[in-house]
Amino acid sequence: NSLVAVFGAVMDMYAEANGKEKWLCKSMTYIRYSKELDAYFGDPKYIYLYRDGRDVTLSFTKAVIGDKHPYVIAQKWAELQRLCLSEQALSPNQVYGVCYEELTAEPEPVLRGLCDFLDIQFKPEMLDGHLSSEAQRTAVSSSLWANLSKPIMRNNSQKFLKGLSEEEIRIIESVAGDCLDALGYTRVFVPEGEEEQFDAGEIEMFHAENRALMQQRQE
Repeated sequence: NSLVAVFGAVMDMYAEANGKEKWLCKSMTYIRYSKELDAYFGDPKYIYLYRDGRDVTLSFTKAVIGDKHPYVIAQKWAELQRLCLSEQALSPNQVYGVCYEELTAEPEPVLRGLCDFLDIQFKPEMLDGHLSSEAQRTAVSSSLWANLSKPIMRNNSQKFLKGLSEEEIRIIESVAGDCLDALGYTRVFVPEGEEEQFDAGEIEMFHAENRALMQQRQE
């Protein structure tokens, strides 16, 4: 009798109804419940898809939903990365890391490795997901998903170098530098050990600016 059991039953039934033997759910927040998921499913497999936190931040500032201030975005991103990295260290056979930049640059070898991890057969048509009717329907439903109907964007990285200011990049590298280091991303402005420290007043100002920017975007 648990919420995880209800979740598992719904997903199993959905897979069965669609003639599938396996299912996957893409919510980024499941890492917060890994202990409960591990306890119920026994040996679940996690796909840890990670991307440069500075590009993630830039993407969120442009999106129609979500946080808008670099400090708030980077703080939340770093929290999730630390949880994922910790789970990966504890259960390396259950957590498979996929680098966004490697996936977009060389999708086939990365996808083949992922298929081996999931114990499923690679099929070339997996690279043509943007042509599916589901991708077409979803792409027109919201600007959030517009890119789903496009081919893989191979050069969609390091856009933060032009899209963010030096001050914004410094904030991100100060807040999430340890995660950037752990994931193999090179810092631009803030070397390890020289991270800026923000006092309570500055942090409150960041959150106030974030709320104002979110309100503006909603309007």
